[in-house]
Amino acid sequence: MSQVFFVATKADLKPGIEAVEKLHSLQYLKCGLFPHERQQSWKSALNIPKLGVAADGSRTRCDCFLVLPKDRVPVIRPVPQHRGGTLYAVDQLHNPVSITFEPGGMWTDKFLLSGNIGTVCSDEAAKALYRDFCRLLRKDFQKTSGRYPVGPEAARIAATGVRLISMHSEEDPTYDIRVSV
Repeated sequence: MSQVFFVATKADLKPGIEAVEKLHSLQYLKCGLFPHERQQSWKSALNIPKLGVAADGSRTRCDCFLVLPKDRVPVIRPVPQHRGGTLYAVDQLHNPVSITFEPGGMWTDKFLLSGNIGTVCSDEAAKALYRDFCRLLRKDFQKTSGRYPVGPEAARIAATGVRLISMHSEEDPTYDIRVSV
């Protein structure tokens, strides 16, 4: 599995997403288990409702999106449940030319949660998409001492007291992502 992390606002993500989408015609589907097989997709990440807004104070509960070429039919697989019924999974298991994109985002006005780009796919087209997405999305981000490059707006709001968070809003501030001035 390959993955990179970052801290960004929607404004920080916009130029990189536009650059990636000029190179690749993509579609985005929300990852997870759902009660229906038919799932909404977006032709641009910038059209995803609440992009850059965290759904919760924990990064692990933020939205994750399956990103694949527009000409690929996403495989949404049935997952029978032990207590009966079936849920439908949107994930990389049967989508070999895909990556995942977790944008992270603002949680209240005090926390900016990190995001990541990842893939478990070994297909060359998936690797190329992953490399392009990582490179272009984080192109103008500021390097930090850790694993989390920070977008320009994220760096500005960190200077006003917004905490840059790697995992969850209740973590001790000593674990916050620091931006060098």
